[in-house]
Amino acid sequence: MKLCLSALFVLALSSMIGFSAGLIVIDDRTVAPPTRPIVAPPHRIPRPILTLETTQTLVDAAIQDQHARVVIDQEFYNPNDVPCEGSFLFPVPKGAQLDRFTLTINGKPVEAELLGADKARAIYEDIVRRAQDPALLEYLGRDLFKVRVFPIDPHSRRQIQISYSQLLLEDSGLIHWILPLHADAGGRVTQVARSLSVKVTLDSSQPLQTIYSPSHKVEINRQGDRKAVVAHQSSAMESSGDFQLYFSRSRSEVGIDLMTYATGEDEGFFLLLANPRIDPPAGKLFPKDVVFVLDASGSMAGKKLEQAKKALRFCVENLNDQDGFEVLRFSTEIDAAFGGLRSAGADTRRQAEAFVEKIRPTGGTAIYDALVRALGMRPVSSERPFVVVFLTDGLPTVGVTDPKEILKAVTGGKATPADQWTRVFCFGIGTDVNTHLLDEIADFTKASSAYVLPDEDIEVKVSSFFSRIKDPALANVHASFPDGIRATRIHPNPLPDLYRGQQLLVVGRYEGARDGNLVLSGNVAGEKREFTQFCKFPKRDNAQDWLPRLWATRRIGHLLDEIRLRGESQELKDEVVELAKKYAVITPYTAYLVSEDETRRGIAVNHQLIRMSGDAPTQQLYRDQFRALTRDKSGDLAVASSRSFQYLKDAGASDASIALGVGEVSRPSLLPAGSPASMPKRAARDPRQPGRELAAVAPSPIASPVRVETEGASTEQPARYVSGKSFFQRGEQWIDAEAQSMKDSEARSLEFGSEQYFKLLASHPEARVWLALGRNLQVVIGRQLYDIH
Repeated sequence: MKLCLSALFVLALSSMIGFSAGLIVIDDRTVAPPTRPIVAPPHRIPRPILTLETTQTLVDAAIQDQHARVVIDQEFYNPNDVPCEGSFLFPVPKGAQLDRFTLTINGKPVEAELLGADKARAIYEDIVRRAQDPALLEYLGRDLFKVRVFPIDPHSRRQIQISYSQLLLEDSGLIHWILPLHADAGGRVTQVARSLSVKVTLDSSQPLQTIYSPSHKVEINRQGDRKAVVAHQSSAMESSGDFQLYFSRSRSEVGIDLMTYATGEDEGFFLLLANPRIDPPAGKLFPKDVVFVLDASGSMAGKKLEQAKKALRFCVENLNDQDGFEVLRFSTEIDAAFGGLRSAGADTRRQAEAFVEKIRPTGGTAIYDALVRALGMRPVSSERPFVVVFLTDGLPTVGVTDPKEILKAVTGGKATPADQWTRVFCFGIGTDVNTHLLDEIADFTKASSAYVLPDEDIEVKVSSFFSRIKDPALANVHASFPDGIRATRIHPNPLPDLYRGQQLLVVGRYEGARDGNLVLSGNVAGEKREFTQFCKFPKRDNAQDWLPRLWATRRIGHLLDEIRLRGESQELKDEVVELAKKYAVITPYTAYLVSEDETRRGIAVNHQLIRMSGDAPTQQLYRDQFRALTRDKSGDLAVASSRSFQYLKDAGASDASIALGVGEVSRPSLLPAGSPASMPKRAARDPRQPGRELAAVAPSPIASPVRVETEGASTEQPARYVSGKSFFQRGEQWIDAEAQSMKDSEARSLEFGSEQYFKLLASHPEARVWLALGRNLQVVIGRQLYDIH
């Protein structure tokens, strides 16, 4: 059975995202159960011994300044019909010094042996040889805690708890904590955990500023300036690799941190993080003016309007006393709560809530008139932020209905805003909205747009948004880099406003290498302010090897949005293809473009990184669907595309953002009738272990140029970005993207686990993370192409 592209992405994610803080490697032998001998029929094949499953991993870490106390609870399950025994391994994070290490098994303390990196290496390599599983190679160079675990009864569970203390190092103001979580690559030793829960409590003697995870999607609950709780919850299909957390401390009103990655051979990469203090100094609240504009046309009748009204009441209740506000309802005509801006006192709030309560659905949709009325309320000489919160569920049907004219009412026909204080935040309710119009209005005013699907709660979406922008901290933000540093391809660009409790992430490329002051400037309550941080832009710095892919994810999101809103060009498509291949940013759209490009350039099928499947009419359908990206401005696909690209543009953790973006365009309601993608979803078999199934997967609404066979081991084309290299899976083989440019070079053949294999590993220690991918791969190491099998 062939599944279309979203099946590819589910399998692609599953190929890299099992996780385990520690793991149990079962021995080659098993303990036979004490039963009477049973003579099996001659044709009966013994059932293979399955690896143990990590059913859950719970992590609770408390970090006081630079001192961390970590408790890890794991549950292991033996799915076999016979007892097993083995060794529990806990690799120590590289460079970490762990103290007060304790380990319990089913509540009983057990003494664990600490092995240095050299002894640990011998154990890792021995397991790789015996189990024919390279996954443990990524641990080479790390110390190891080891303890025997036996017996593990059939279909029973073992609870293992680890606790330890750790002193965290500070570098350029940033404190870095790593939780070792092995990313399962589908081997014979490692286990896929069903769930992961991480809770980190930060307590600081100074105000906390940056709190950031480049590896996982996290929720950050700041409890005042000096305490925060960071949480992550996921299933086995949603996480990958070590959990990383950065945080910094500063007494500055706006904290600034910088991370870089540079090889010395090309432009460097940077990540700028800016964080205003959550508790402003006395008298430093930044007042704003807000106009809430609600579509009350007939199509809003029922649950939509009731949820929207609840959302408006929440927003009004959460205005600051210094704010000014107005509420407009529009359909065929426009009604106002006050007829102008009013201060947000208790009486005016009650009046506004009463006005909202009386709103009833009727008439058409006069979007142009509503926007003109709202924008006209801004005081001419005011230097307060002027915010319009615009909610609509339909296309314009009354008055001016031409989207270009409506957009012109906002832009004034200019390429850049003449008014630097106005922000129009747009909410599209449902899918019968003009996404191009709403997105362009938001982009022009340095705001944002969001879409609420029919199965989502309007109140939750709007309330969450307003909580984020409630307290402006810095408007009209601009970053100035040190002399001699040229920053390019910055995302987002222009920079958005800063809000208290919210973190600004800015990625980009840089030329030059020097230290100097980075200045973040903007307006605070009409006053020009500058915040300065001494930063280093090195020529070489390879510590943050995740940063290039983060930049590429945001860059690709921006380029795809340009194609969606302004039409495709060969230049835009070529850059998307180049970045997608180089940094393994594979979504339905990028996969289609890569496949189209490889076919156009006549690359032989056996050298293509992504393969097309299906007959000519099917492939034409895929091409038509991609063309709809720029043609369709409203409807299910238009909304899905906008939401998908927004995840990429806002990426903080690449894997999570790519997965969320793929999910948006993989909804069953988007499937084209009659396409191969319209087949019912089914569970995909796990080729590693007979009888075990992966999560059910749904097809993609966009192209399905990539074949995924669920019967057998072929799951083309999962992609991995590993320490500066992109790999694509073709059947059971991983292909280094760089190998495509060396197709005429003679590959050096190596047998997995052979003496020559380990000699290569010894001479190129940087290759351990690449070789850990699998037993069959093509990889370029030191300008030599190797074919490992």
